[in-house]
Amino acid sequence: MSWHDEHEGSRGPTIDDDLRAALDGSSTDFDYDALIAGTKVRAARLRRRQTVARAVTAAVLAPTLAGAGWLLSSTLGQPDASTEYAAQPTDDVSATTGAAPTTDDVTTTTAPARVDGPPHQDPEELPDAVLEPVNPDWPNRWEMPDVRPTGVAFLDALGAPQSFALYPRTVPLMHFTTGEDGRPEPHSAASYYFFASGNEVYQDTVEITLTAWDDSAAPIAALRGGALSGTVVEWPGRTDDDHLLVEERFGQGWTFAGAAVRQGDYIVGVTVLAETAEEARAAATEIAEKSAANLAYLDPENATD
Repeated sequence: MSWHDEHEGSRGPTIDDDLRAALDGSSTDFDYDALIAGTKVRAARLRRRQTVARAVTAAVLAPTLAGAGWLLSSTLGQPDASTEYAAQPTDDVSATTGAAPTTDDVTTTTAPARVDGPPHQDPEELPDAVLEPVNPDWPNRWEMPDVRPTGVAFLDALGAPQSFALYPRTVPLMHFTTGEDGRPEPHSAASYYFFASGNEVYQDTVEITLTAWDDSAAPIAALRGGALSGTVVEWPGRTDDDHLLVEERFGQGWTFAGAAVRQGDYIVGVTVLAETAEEARAAATEIAEKSAANLAYLDPENATD
């Protein structure tokens, strides 16, 4: 049971209440929930595109930008390569969002192949994700694996993603990344946006973003060096440069927490909105780490240094 269910009688006015007041109760058949759900999805799309538009100026991704464009200055340096999750041998690394494997996707190894799939993903429990139309002018270079974990209570409670996009002009932590010119874009990205049912202003949300880079060390170093809003906080049990946790208070006591994990040529980014900082941090770090572990299995060639 969610916090909202437990405190149904004590929560403040909702968007639904505001709409009813504005319409003076004249449209009893109006589908308020559908309006709010659709508005949230459209707002997520606009937020993603507007943030990226501020964050980049190049019309196309140039590999030469990757070494320095995201860095605020050359003094930020490069973090140590300390990939946490070891790749698992597999004879099929084409596990993407609905793409059928091809001959080029299959890699033969001498080690026995795993047959149980990613460590934190049960296909029978993974909800369907409906892909938004792909922009032919901005295609991904890679087919992006679906790294969403299952078995995470906070995420499972939200059901299927309300928005799923394959679009390279994406930043690692959407809510926190500031828009500054001169940084490179990832060459490929996938993003999933989840929110709880209902139309409350404050409610649980999750955004999972997977970005692929020519140089993944540069963008996470830039984030750690100050290219984001919010406050960097300690990631429990992690002291390496490949894990980053940031938070920011929101409205009536709620908290945004953002967890980024550098995994080979990828960065897994997870942003969570929850009622308390503790809940937001715990959900963001769990989802990010389990997504990164799934990624190491799904694409061992590119997800390890």
